[in-house]
Amino acid sequence: HRHLVMQACEKAAVARPLSYLCFGSAEQVRDLCGLLHFDADAPFGQIDAPWGSHCATFVAYPAGLTGGAPKHTAFLGPTAPDGNPWFPRDMMALSMPAKIACRMAADVVHSVRYLRRLYWTINELYILAIVY
Repeated sequence: HRHLVMQACEKAAVARPLSYLCFGSAEQVRDLCGLLHFDADAPFGQIDAPWGSHCATFVAYPAGLTGGAPKHTAFLGPTAPDGNPWFPRDMMALSMPAKIACRMAADVVHSVRYLRRLYWTINELYILAIVY
């Protein structure tokens, strides 16, 4: 049997995550989107805001558990209004395959423009590692 495990990154220990899920304010998520585009060749295709359930946007799409989801894309959301009663109105999420998260972590060092701002953004985000 395979099990899907979601846990805070500091508790993930030696697990090899398939994807990461970041929750933050709109400003924090915008800053992460800027970092994601830092070394991109094109302004399009790096981030998608797909329609679908919150679970799909948060977990299934970035972890590659859904057929047809782009493999090298981060997902911004949620976009479905059915979670409005329980999802905080001042919060956004950015989920991404682990490979993108690792690239972004490496880019923080090279991105002088974002470095100071991202320090507080990253320290205030709640980040989950998705392991399958």
